[in-house]
Amino acid sequence: MSRWGDGTVPIFTEVIEHTVDYQVRQGDTVLAIAGRYGADWRVVAQVNGLRNPDRLYPGRRLLIETRRIVPAVRESGVVINLPEAMLYCFERGRLIFHAGVGLGKPGRWQTPTGAFRIVSKERHPVWEVPRSIQQEMEAEGRSVLTRVPPGPENPLGEFWLGLSIPGYGIHGTIAPSSIGQYQSHGCIRLHPDDIRALVSLVAVGMPGELMYEPVKIAVYAGRVYIEVHPDVYGMKRPRLSEVEAVLWNLDVPVDWHRVTVALMKPTRMAEVVSLETRLGRRVSRKGYHA
Repeated sequence: MSRWGDGTVPIFTEVIEHTVDYQVRQGDTVLAIAGRYGADWRVVAQVNGLRNPDRLYPGRRLLIETRRIVPAVRESGVVINLPEAMLYCFERGRLIFHAGVGLGKPGRWQTPTGAFRIVSKERHPVWEVPRSIQQEMEAEGRSVLTRVPPGPENPLGEFWLGLSIPGYGIHGTIAPSSIGQYQSHGCIRLHPDDIRALVSLVAVGMPGELMYEPVKIAVYAGRVYIEVHPDVYGMKRPRLSEVEAVLWNLDVPVDWHRVTVALMKPTRMAEVVSLETRLGRRVSRKGYHA
């Protein structure tokens, strides 16, 4: 579970590393593959020597490496960190599942924050199109739909988990390339394989949290990590001074240059920013021994 700094940036206590040997399928893109596993597509392209990331051939194998701070704000239940575009599922304090998600478009359709409960589970759901989306269809000159039955044209995919936040749910998708992106009307999309796995782990009544933390810090295995994501909704971007204050209160030697770089160039990867203690001295925020 987490402990908290000065209220600006949360401090967590677990970091996980995950390496996937992924075989490219027909229609895959680097952006979609990276989004599903919560990786930066540019890092995936670089690690795998992809000179042209737009050209992927089925059957090619890609190494996907991620390292992330686990946002354990609940002992049990679902946690979704919006800037991270990742969903985590916990059971009695143990992480049992995590996967990338697709979220709402910034502005009118952005995914809300707050606590929720899962209030329904459906397979082969019918999409009752909200009036607001019908109006958008009409304004864009598209055919206005009011109801979409189960099937290959239903954007909810195979499964629907209704949330206690009216109008919102976690569901599959017929557009896997949208995972890791902000393209929905506010609901949370999962890759078809991932929603199938999640529905077997959750039950009606299970609690959850939609959180918004673009910057996470962890103290784990004697090291300090920082993980930074874009402030996609413009809701919260801690200043360098605020992050420094949290790290300074940990009383652990920190490389402040690494901290600055991490904040300026988000990589979606948990980065080690602590230094080894030298002769029992700690390094001050200006880099001098104190």
